[in-house]
Amino acid sequence: MSKKLRGFLIPLLVVVVVAAGVSVGKEVGAAGNDPGTQGDPLVARSYVDTKIASILDRLTKIESDVADLKQKLAQTPAPSTGGQTPATPQVKRGTVSGSYVNVRSGAGTNYGLVTSVTKGTTAEVLSSQNNWYKIKLNNGTVGWIAGWLFSVQ
Repeated sequence: MSKKLRGFLIPLLVVVVVAAGVSVGKEVGAAGNDPGTQGDPLVARSYVDTKIASILDRLTKIESDVADLKQKLAQTPAPSTGGQTPATPQVKRGTVSGSYVNVRSGAGTNYGLVTSVTKGTTAEVLSSQNNWYKIKLNNGTVGWIAGWLFSVQ
């Protein structure tokens, strides 16, 4: 090999090796952030402890605020009823008068079927609309029943 060719190949080989080393170093993160900083993928424990302490401080403040609110609510006097016991609202009930009656999802025969009930079934009346009653059965089912098939007491 001639001296001239060797003088060209050696510097070229050095440049290629250095470029390959820099490229590999970037891939493995060797030129990354300083250890223990937020940008470091392996964050230092002190950084994590600082963030957790901040969250715990906020949580403690919230718990304190909730305790203060509970105390204020406990000290707030109940509204006056003029010395009388407040009346318990009357719950209206009704009884199915038809032999086999559909309970529907809305106030009308065009609504879907929720369930069916038989004569003598009782239910709580929640509201009424256009001769239909919104009822709650003893098993918790809620639906609408035609007023002409249901007697309210």
